[in-house]
Amino acid sequence: MIEWLTYAIGAMLFFSAANVILKAILSRPDAQGVDFQVLAIAAVAIVTVLAAAYALGYLKISQQTALMALAFIVLASAGFALMLKAFTQGKAGTVAAVLSLSTVAVAILAYFFLGERFTTKEMIAMALATASLIALVV
Repeated sequence: MIEWLTYAIGAMLFFSAANVILKAILSRPDAQGVDFQVLAIAAVAIVTVLAAAYALGYLKISQQTALMALAFIVLASAGFALMLKAFTQGKAGTVAAVLSLSTVAVAILAYFFLGERFTTKEMIAMALATASLIALVV
């Protein structure tokens, strides 16, 4: 098997298990008051620590790499906060299905920003995935 595929399948399995556990946690009465501001504060703290490490020279990376890492942290934090809200209000399977559409979004962004190209077979598969998700949630 292709090495990257093994890692991707493993990550998918871990994320799937984590999502089920997350839904179970968010369904508990004592978790109903999850404060999403705490997540924002945690994200700001992480960004602050990394920015300080960069400014003090502990991170030996270019400014462009540092900005890209910052963008990643901000976007991932925002995505996680929205995912928590979605799991709080929706069915785990349906929410996970919508989240899986990120594969198509990544492919589109990779086409425009990374210059990746896709075969006809890959494009048809992405279109079918999108269509199946629309059929599920509409």
